[in-house]
Amino acid sequence: MAIDTDPVLLTRILRNLLSNAIKYTETGGVRVGACMDGGAIALSVTDTGMGIPLRDQRRIFNEYHQLNNAERDRRKGIGLGLAVVKRTAALLGLTIHLESTPGQGSTFTLDIPAGNRQQLPIVDTDEWDNKLDGMRILVVDDDPVVLEAILSLLQVWGCRVTAAESLTDLLEQGKDLQRPPDLLICDYRLPGPRNGIEAATEVRSAFDPELPVLLITGDTDPTLRAQIVQQGFRLLDKPVKPAQLRKVMIELLKR
Repeated sequence: MAIDTDPVLLTRILRNLLSNAIKYTETGGVRVGACMDGGAIALSVTDTGMGIPLRDQRRIFNEYHQLNNAERDRRKGIGLGLAVVKRTAALLGLTIHLESTPGQGSTFTLDIPAGNRQQLPIVDTDEWDNKLDGMRILVVDDDPVVLEAILSLLQVWGCRVTAAESLTDLLEQGKDLQRPPDLLICDYRLPGPRNGIEAATEVRSAFDPELPVLLITGDTDPTLRAQIVQQGFRLLDKPVKPAQLRKVMIELLKR
């Protein structure tokens, strides 16, 4: 059985689903299953936990929405797990389904395109050596779900990451760095008066005038794109594929 998707992000989705299932299952158990369903693999996580009322089944994928945590006890998490699942699944082009009965449990199912074993590429081990291991990466993105997803991906690649939702927070955290960063990844649209170009310029002033910069944007304005390139920054369009991100990071870090 082979699947056609990104293994790192799929692992992140599965980890979040399992964490959520275990958190809300006091008796019984949690089961992971996979089966062929037409041209797709149905990957499911089933628990025997508290279940989810129909009125909440859409809202649980919203950021910061939690069941049975009205007091906002942070020891129970902050309600980003399923939001990350939904956002990451959308990034991969996957559909997620939920079936749940209060008091009986829940099943989350991902439909993943089936792959062809005969067409699996031969991996160039030199290309995929852990060239990012130990790299100090700065990340700025005001979307907490996107920030969490990027942080998790970079950590899987062995990077040492300082991540923040604003430039101010990033610069404050940067005061504790024991060595200069190797790369900045920044969303172009940021809260406040500064855009990504201005934020990157300020980060360079604070750390290293030659710091490689990768700006991520969904803006297709050719004037803006030309401006980013003229600043000597690298540009990637949303949504960013993990393999594409890794390739560009390695290219920038070779400079």
